[in-house]
Amino acid sequence: MNHARLHPQLLESDAATGGLSFGKYTADLGWASKPYPLIFWTDFLASSSAGYALIYWSSNLPLFSWSQVGAVLLAAICMFRACMFMHEAVHSGKEIPGFTTAFNLYFGFVNKLPLYIYDVHRAHHLQEYYGTEEDSEYELLKRDLPNLLIPIVVTALQPGLMILRFGVLPWFLPFIGERVRNAVYQRASTFALNRHYRRPLPDAAERGKWYWQDAACAFCHLVFVVLCITGVLSWNLLWAWYAVAVVTMLANYYRVMSSHAYWTGFSPTTRKQQILDSLTVTGSPWLCWLYPVGLRYHALHHMMPHVPYHHMAKVHRILLSRLPDDHPYRETIVDGFLQAYRRLPTAAVLEPDSKVLQPQ
Repeated sequence: MNHARLHPQLLESDAATGGLSFGKYTADLGWASKPYPLIFWTDFLASSSAGYALIYWSSNLPLFSWSQVGAVLLAAICMFRACMFMHEAVHSGKEIPGFTTAFNLYFGFVNKLPLYIYDVHRAHHLQEYYGTEEDSEYELLKRDLPNLLIPIVVTALQPGLMILRFGVLPWFLPFIGERVRNAVYQRASTFALNRHYRRPLPDAAERGKWYWQDAACAFCHLVFVVLCITGVLSWNLLWAWYAVAVVTMLANYYRVMSSHAYWTGFSPTTRKQQILDSLTVTGSPWLCWLYPVGLRYHALHHMMPHVPYHHMAKVHRILLSRLPDDHPYRETIVDGFLQAYRRLPTAAVLEPDSKVLQPQ
């Protein structure tokens, strides 16, 4: 395996820690792979319903008042949590009858986030794709001001682009030709972080899912516009949703920034290096708002992707009580966002020609 561009810290950690084996420490944890439908349904429906109620409330408050700002922030927390069930739907949703359909109908189509745009997430867990240019959720993030500040500007535009992509464009897909349609699918139909990523062309089943889910998003948007034009709903709802979407997307970016150390240089890694490149955020319980639905245990999720979010904290505690001191999982633990941010490489070590990238 070519490690020519791997960050030296990943290689050093790989050499310094023990083996990745954890099967003997998890033999009695079969229960941890079973999702509890009642928890999933209650959490998802409560989070999304509270988010919708707060968006509606904020749309009726004085513009830019402290009460409106507070309502928008609370709505963003709820909607962020509901949105992250997209991740759970891909991993565990099919084991809960009706959950993936409910996600789309109650949340995905309304918020221009159809579930098919996240189907490629599974590749993020495959060793041959993780941390490479074929991993849609991996980018060579750096520890510098642009990575911290530029997303604030970019995110302000994203909800508008989502409206165009999923609220307007689907009406024109039948008329723009197959070549342009395929480009839309490959470049603008994925919940992705990686700017280099190009989604593979769909097979017949994937194409059907793409068409009908795009159509459902466009139909929901049309219904909203008609209700606003006829006075049934207020246009203020659109601006309230837009503000909530901006805050939610920005929070998700910083969550993603602290989910991995981004040391791969887009080079292939071993399974152990994949775990070492992932992070476990402990620290204050209040951090759950930035890492909803168990995502603060991201290294554990890469070790055991079949474990649903509501078992993560317990499994983490069990592993810490059993794993040897030099197990690589212990190397993934950080206290919070700032410590995770400090693990990001600087710009210099990501230059392809830099000698720093060459392992000894």
